[in-house]
Amino acid sequence: MAAIAHPGELILQWGGRPLWTTLALIGIPVLVVVLFAATSQGIPQGLLYAVAGVLGIILVVSSVYNAEWLLATVILYLPLSKLMPAIIAPGLNGTNALLILVLFAWAVAAQRGRCGFLQGIRYGRLMLLFALLSFVSVYTMLQDPLGNSYFMDQGVTEFKGWIDQFILFFAFSNLISNGAMARRIVVYCILGSVIAEAFGFLELLGKQDLSTIEKSRILGPVGQPNNFGAFIVYNLSPLIALLILNYRKWYVLLLIPYFILSLKLLLATFSRGAYLGLMMASASATFFRGLVFSAIVAGAGAILLFNNPDLVPESLRARMGSTTSGYYTQVYDASTNSRLVLWEAAMEMTSESPIVGKGFLGFSLLKSQYTDVPVEESDPHNMYLFICSQMGIPALIVFLLLLFGFFRCSLMVYRTADDQFARVIGLGGLAMIAGVVTINMFGSRMVNADVSGYFWIYFAVLVSMLRERDQLLYAKFAKNRKDQWEARTTKQMERQSRRIERTVRKLHSDDQQK
Repeated sequence: MAAIAHPGELILQWGGRPLWTTLALIGIPVLVVVLFAATSQGIPQGLLYAVAGVLGIILVVSSVYNAEWLLATVILYLPLSKLMPAIIAPGLNGTNALLILVLFAWAVAAQRGRCGFLQGIRYGRLMLLFALLSFVSVYTMLQDPLGNSYFMDQGVTEFKGWIDQFILFFAFSNLISNGAMARRIVVYCILGSVIAEAFGFLELLGKQDLSTIEKSRILGPVGQPNNFGAFIVYNLSPLIALLILNYRKWYVLLLIPYFILSLKLLLATFSRGAYLGLMMASASATFFRGLVFSAIVAGAGAILLFNNPDLVPESLRARMGSTTSGYYTQVYDASTNSRLVLWEAAMEMTSESPIVGKGFLGFSLLKSQYTDVPVEESDPHNMYLFICSQMGIPALIVFLLLLFGFFRCSLMVYRTADDQFARVIGLGGLAMIAGVVTINMFGSRMVNADVSGYFWIYFAVLVSMLRERDQLLYAKFAKNRKDQWEARTTKQMERQSRRIERTVRKLHSDDQQK
């Protein structure tokens, strides 16, 4: 592996003016909105539309030449899209407007030859197949008269949110022009998660003295506690990697307050799946950092908790303890019990329609026919059962292959990186995929772009970094072949010159003898 660059050299490589100009452009309006939200009861519509209008004009003009400002704006807005929908016209909100601009920038860049259009993207064909199977599930739903009316009434918006994830992956994969820009995109994702958690912290301050767990749970800007817990875990992963790879550096101490705040917010979601997801993300990062390092961290943590059990927050013990009670009999709480009922229903649906499933949103329409007790939840609370019950087992296989592709790309970036931040991105991906796989066993947390959009953007970053690596390797290979060809040609010319010289000397010798 190549030598790791010094952090100071690293900033000069991929940061510099592009990073700071983008942060200045998007940072000023974001700061205005956040400060106003922190000091008042709400954000005035006039202020929101004024900021959006000015920023929109700048983005339309700049996206023709460089899409980085636009991509950064999309990243920062995604987790806030439900909190600040910015309704422009019927059917056109802030998210839709930004995605239309992204598609426009993508088309312009492809027309001018700056990027391809669905060409040369790792796992692009697999992603297209997953999108195709999604549309097949809609077709399946529409074939049933009851399903047709249900989908038209409630499913169009849900399906549009589902498709947004594909747009994000393909657009970012094509518009990220090089590895330097890919690294900056990760910085914008970290900044976006910090802003989203700032809104969560403001909500936390208002719910500290409430009496019950359900009342105390923070919803976050995504509007649902379990989704917000998943969002925190997904986007804490790169910072976990940064801490693990640079734990000896003084500047990682600056991350400690943010980690404490993030853990506080995560505890306030009371999401058991998110708790387990964070544990698995941290375990994955330490494992790939090294077995010895992993063993030391695990042993130190176990000794610390064994000797100081009070370090485990009371809210965590209460939430995890609510799953079971009693010494000899296992009694599930209402949430756990309803999940078991939903999982059984989803498995029965899958067994009846294993190829195409019951159609997109078919579970929420048909669940009452497969449950013995009424349940309020509208999905199986398991992403894998969500897919196979509504889209079929082939779609589940494709989804699992995409998750494996994310893992493989992360591992390749981590092992072949030539600078420290690239290693952080790779190890962060390995932590993120562990959190994603774990959390989605206990909930459907890959359905909406405001929660999982950063995952697909991160996937695009990994794909772009590997694409640049492949281009550099190909250029190096081509140069070596050229050098070899030139060297061989030179040797051939030298040999031929020597043969001619020998022939001339022989002829000259013959003439002298005559």
